[in-house]
Amino acid sequence: ALCNLLYDAANHAAMVQQGILETLTAVLERERAPEVARIVARAFANLSGSAEHADRFLSSGLVAAVIALAEPGGAEGRGGDPDVQRTALGAFGYLSALPPVGQVLMGARFVATASRIGAEAAAAWAGGER
Repeated sequence: ALCNLLYDAANHAAMVQQGILETLTAVLERERAPEVARIVARAFANLSGSAEHADRFLSSGLVAAVIALAEPGGAEGRGGDPDVQRTALGAFGYLSALPPVGQVLMGARFVATASRIGAEAAAAWAGGER
């Protein structure tokens, strides 16, 4: 149901304001089922098409998490499960979640925001703080 709400861009602003990015990140931390990863990836893909949410994507630690999963040994370096890493990457790749996230990353507003808080968000994620 949550994913269906996110298909309509009119819902994005309100849901982001209410903390959907943080909620989805928490779901990924708790749940290890491949189907859950696919649903969350779909939700992130739908939200990532809106550049106005760049600040929240960065501050939620999502970008740092995606980068960490994409790096060889990224998940294992923090005691992560390689099977979970493959599942997450498969879900993001299969559902084309990474290209929309990449478009957000390349947006001028996102780049400006990244220079302001990106390093802090990445450092917090790498340090285990959230």
